[in-house]
Amino acid sequence: MSQLGGTGCGGGAQTTIGKVINTIVRIISVVLGAVGVIMVIVAGFKYITSGGDAGSVSSAKTTLIYALVGLAVAALAQFLVDFVFNSFKS
Repeated sequence: MSQLGGTGCGGGAQTTIGKVINTIVRIISVVLGAVGVIMVIVAGFKYITSGGDAGSVSSAKTTLIYALVGLAVAALAQFLVDFVFNSFKS
């Protein structure tokens, strides 16, 4: 009977769900961060091998900008999730 009521049942489920969501967000952030770093390297390679061609240089710059924006969004998402979870803990 004591297992059905009180704080023993509900608090654990919320904590477990929070941990699962936090773990999923961290894994996605790591993957997106790795992809972003790889894209920065690809943009650098495109820039180096462009040979001064205006179209290739423009393509490399665009790739670099998108990669940096993606890294910023991934970092901001991680910060936002941590902020929300820390706000609800207290």
